[in-house]
Amino acid sequence: MQNVNSFVVYEVATGIIRRKIQCRPDEIVLNVGEGMIEGDVDLDQYYVDPTQPALVPRMQFAEGVLADGYFTIALPVGTTVLWQSEIYTVDDGELDVLVDQPGVFSLHLSHPHYVHKVVNIENP
Repeated sequence: MQNVNSFVVYEVATGIIRRKIQCRPDEIVLNVGEGMIEGDVDLDQYYVDPTQPALVPRMQFAEGVLADGYFTIALPVGTTVLWQSEIYTVDDGELDVLVDQPGVFSLHLSHPHYVHKVVNIENP
């Protein structure tokens, strides 16, 4: 009888880990566009490099700068941004948002290869 192992199932296109399972390898059923690799990791801290395939720690987003009423941050292409109830996708490697009112504003950043981050922008 085979031993039960830990596996992660991931999207082949992005490397996002979708679920962790414990079973025998012959019991795994994959959906179209999914791959699997042996391992037991935190889904929020790792992704799969589908070219290897290998488990890779997620990177950290860069820090941004608030200057002259604009918050600017370098972001990888494909980053999803939630800003003031609107969702945007970064397509040029940089995000500039207008912060022209006093207060604290939250910017949510998400990318398959980066740790999810919430940036609180304080404009005095």
